[in-house]
Amino acid sequence: MPTTIIIKEQWQKLKPIFLDLNIDDKLSLKDTFLGIIYRLKTDCPWRYLPNYYGKANTVFKAFRQWSASDLFYRLLRILI
Repeated sequence: MPTTIIIKEQWQKLKPIFLDLNIDDKLSLKDTFLGIIYRLKTDCPWRYLPNYYGKANTVFKAFRQWSASDLFYRLLRILI
């Protein structure tokens, strides 16, 4: 079980921001986001990302797509 990075109330505030940025509302959206945060926090190789965040390749592709389209930057600017 992962360390709780964000609590339910925080996710409820974050989710509309993702939707405003046109990021797909998939069941794994929270896990994908938390996987990206975990990877940035720990600096582990993508392939060693714990399974409970989803497939490492899926999380990596989301990060790459969000970064390439400036979505990740805009998300972080909103959060700051």
